[in-house]
Amino acid sequence: MIIFRISAVLACAFLALCAPPVAAETPSVQAPTIQVPTAADSSNPPANAAPSANPPVSAAPAATTEKSSALGVPVESGTLQNIDPDSIGLLTAEGGGLGATMWKDTPRELVDRFLPVLVLPTASPTLNGLAQRFLLTAANVPEGAGDKNSSLTIMRIRKLLMLGDAVDAWNLALLARAGQIDDATLRLAAEAALISSVGQEVCEKLPSIIQNHDNPEWQKSLVTCQLRANDAKAAQLGLEILHTQNIKDDTFFELAEHNIIGSAKSLPRHLTPLKPLDLALLRTINQPLPPELYPHPDAVLIPELLKANTHDDKARLALAERAAARSTISSKDLGAVYRSISFPSDDIANPPPSQEQGPRLRALLYQAASQEKMPPKRFGEVEKFMAGLDGSSFNGAAGQIMAEMIGNVPPSGDYAAYAVTALHVYILAGRPNEALGWLKAARQASTVLPALTDQVRVLWPLVVLSGIESDSDYTQNFGPWLDAMLKDANPARRGQTAELLAVFEAAGFAVPKEAWMRITDPPADEKRALPPPLLLIEALHSAGTNNQRGPAVLFILAMADGDGDGFSLLPSLEIIRGLRAVGLTADALAFARETAGALLAPPASSRPR
Repeated sequence: MIIFRISAVLACAFLALCAPPVAAETPSVQAPTIQVPTAADSSNPPANAAPSANPPVSAAPAATTEKSSALGVPVESGTLQNIDPDSIGLLTAEGGGLGATMWKDTPRELVDRFLPVLVLPTASPTLNGLAQRFLLTAANVPEGAGDKNSSLTIMRIRKLLMLGDAVDAWNLALLARAGQIDDATLRLAAEAALISSVGQEVCEKLPSIIQNHDNPEWQKSLVTCQLRANDAKAAQLGLEILHTQNIKDDTFFELAEHNIIGSAKSLPRHLTPLKPLDLALLRTINQPLPPELYPHPDAVLIPELLKANTHDDKARLALAERAAARSTISSKDLGAVYRSISFPSDDIANPPPSQEQGPRLRALLYQAASQEKMPPKRFGEVEKFMAGLDGSSFNGAAGQIMAEMIGNVPPSGDYAAYAVTALHVYILAGRPNEALGWLKAARQASTVLPALTDQVRVLWPLVVLSGIESDSDYTQNFGPWLDAMLKDANPARRGQTAELLAVFEAAGFAVPKEAWMRITDPPADEKRALPPPLLLIEALHSAGTNNQRGPAVLFILAMADGDGDGFSLLPSLEIIRGLRAVGLTADALAFARETAGALLAPPASSRPR
């Protein structure tokens, strides 16, 4: 799911820049209920009541449906007037941003040191969505003079590109004042946007941009636009200009001159590291791409790579699933890749053949479910699809894909045997209303199908963290769930139970002291026992105490290493608490569900592939 780290650079930044400690630390809150925002969180978090000595066992009220989508779809744009030009952004607080005051009492030097070292995207779709909103928020700038060599807007654009959000990076660049963005950053944004949904707009604006920028590298983007428009004569002239300017880019010239203008079929031998303009030319050529382009492409390249032909569908499928697990592409994008894979009609009618496995098997099951009319068979295909997922894949677009596979099957007694499967799918899909319907169906049918009771208990932590368990049901079901988890001396299960209780408390659900007393001998799992980066956590505590959203989110993202796929519980708990402390309750619950899902996922060794 997510792995945490701290570098010497970050440590130095803390020593010099962290906010001064407060006189007394604010106690953690165990509120009897959680108020879940219906749309975007308020700029100011709600006041928390002091905890009681023995807080009651209580659950959150039913949550509203949270839209889950890929990055790159800002809700609203806006600017703050008559202040620093770096305050521009595409999201206001009303449109999903973090609020105009998110940098209140924050030194600019802290942002200049931390923002450049963020590794994006993270392994968490929740944190990736939060990062996008963070980078797009229109807000008053931090206090103090900024780095003369890099404005806040420049840093945000570059991080949006790292996140894979080329469209918003381009739109933010267009919003900036003349001279606010350096030539290299503007060119990076333009080249990435060329292979996005706004590519035609970029081509239309290039002539005016080139008039104000004398870097000959811009001519490559113009040549790319001309070749895509089948204007070989103009492109030839542009290529000659590039040669006279002594621009060196063997791959670009070979693709443009030999493959497109010269109609050569064989592609250049060296295409990595792949660049946006090279990919744009490759898509114009429309030759099958080699598999070595798919393992580790930059995030901005992924949507276009997934549309291309390839010699190896497995590589393209694997990339699509990895991107979907982080929500850097949508379930619609993943479904399109699944549908693009060719299978014999007999295999689709009777999946799965023994020779298919992994991503190809899931593509086959997806196609089979889309053609299947009988709900029981569709549920069977969903269960096979789910059986091959690992812990990280349970997040992101997989839930939406499986919900699509189920279709519009109602939560009735006719399909009670599949009620828990549907419950799990709709929780993963972020669709609490449908999940609640199937939860009721499962509990009603448990009188005739007793096995459903145990199956629901396995998923009960996710039910709670989805906000669909009432206060009274939480109180009633907490004890039986805990009894079932501790019914034997299995140390791994007891350790898992302790971790889930910690997630409950971090998310604001009260856990009786008696429950903690029953937890003994937690497992010594090295990965889950890694100590959190204390400096980051202390800074996060300070930001939460002072209601500083910008620094809090910055520290949270700094704790999340996009290069790793491991899981560490303790920092995850701090992230959940930190999000709640600054009023980002919906994000806290979403990340808590990811954390609980990772804890409940079966071991990799036990999953069929």
